[in-house]
Amino acid sequence: MDNQKIVELPLQGRQVTNLIILAGAAVNTGDVSGQRNRSDAVAISVAGGLRSGVTYVLDGAMHNDTYDNLNLPFPFPDALQEFRVATSGLSAEKRHALGPPP
Repeated sequence: MDNQKIVELPLQGRQVTNLIILAGAAVNTGDVSGQRNRSDAVAISVAGGLRSGVTYVLDGAMHNDTYDNLNLPFPFPDALQEFRVATSGLSAEKRHALGPPP
């Protein structure tokens, strides 16, 4: 989805993570704002997976909090150029999401 479509979408609270749900195959599994006073964290399950199994990537780098594996703060929708939600198996380039090799 390109920048113009992102900016034109009606996002409640201007939360970029709502775009993940709009993309399909994802649901918000509950409020996690009480955890460590994080008002920017979301609990999203993609393609039936666990909410702690979602890997967020921003500009090619992991964007997960190492404490609880939730998302770190994202930029405003106006600053996004594009986004993508992957719902199938991981490619070799995304191997880092599984942790270090055995």
